[in-house]
Order: sequence, then structure tokens, then C-alpha cells
Amino acid sequence: MRKPAVVAVLVVLAASIAVLVASLTGHGSNAHAPNNTLIVINRLVGPFSIGERQAKVEAVAGKGRVVLSRNPTDGEYFGSLMKVYRAVSIRVIYLTRQGKAGLFAVETTSSEYRTKSGIGVGSTVEQVKKIGAYCDSLTSCNIQNTDAGTSTYFVLDKSGARVIRIGVGTQFN
Repeated sequence: MRKPAVVAVLVVLAASIAVLVASLTGHGSNAHAPNNTLIVINRLVGPFSIGERQAKVEAVAGKGRVVLSRNPTDGEYFGSLMKVYRAVSIRVIYLTRQGKAGLFAVETTSSEYRTKSGIGVGSTVEQVKKIGAYCDSLTSCNIQNTDAGTSTYFVLDKSGARVIRIGVGTQFN
């Protein structure tokens, strides 16, 4: 096999693996969004709100799959449980309080979820700033409600131009 042919095979193989991983994790997919796809800033994503009990989330989304984080900012050091619910294209981080797991953060990479003003995955950083988000870097923007102790975060693509993930969660001070 000539070198260009080997490179082409490797590129196709890498792309196939990326598609497989995305389909298994539920990220990057719009095929499974629920009926309620509204994002309410600092409150909820779809039908799931901060503080929601795990049993209630799973009554809507199914059992989900436990995932291990590769990022310490995902809450793994706070004694949390992270689950992906492919049926609704959502990832949830739970914290256990008083023996029950409550929703600490909920996020999505699906473009089906939107605010009333139309902000969602795929929106530009300029659009996010127009709804009051503060962008402190090329990697993320956020809207905080310090009184409620909640935040909506917008993770940006590598160029810092578009939203690739949106989440709503509780703040740690």
C-alpha cells in the first residue's frame, strides 16, 4: 500500500471511531431530545432542574449510564455521580445530600435545547453575550445568579466562536 493510501485509511478509521464514540456517549446527537427542550437560564435544561432527585430524572430519562470524568471541573472531587442519559441527550452530575442524590448540574451538547431567545449549542459567542453572559476566556461564558447560587455556562469551541455545550448548575464559593 502506498503512503497516501495508508493515510487515507487511517483518516477514515479515525473518523469512524469518533462517530462511534459520539453515538455511544450521546454527545453530538440530536436524535434523542425530549419534548421539553427549553433551557431556562440558571434553572433548568429541558425537564431537568437543579436539585431534582435522581429518581425523578430517571422516571423521564431512563436509568442512564455512569461515566467517569476526565476533567476535575466536572465535579468528581465533590463526591458526585455523573450519568449520561442518551434518551434525552443530557449529562447530569448528582450530589448526595441526606442519603438522596440531587441534581447538581445538567448539561447538553444537543442543538435541540434552546432558550426562549433561541440560544443553544451552535450559537455564537456574540449571541450569548447579548443575553448577558460574561465571557472570561476563549473557552467559556457564563451567567450567574449569586443570590440563588446558580450558573448557566456555555462551553465554546476551540476557536472561541461557538457554543458546543450548555449547562446549568449550582455554584461553589
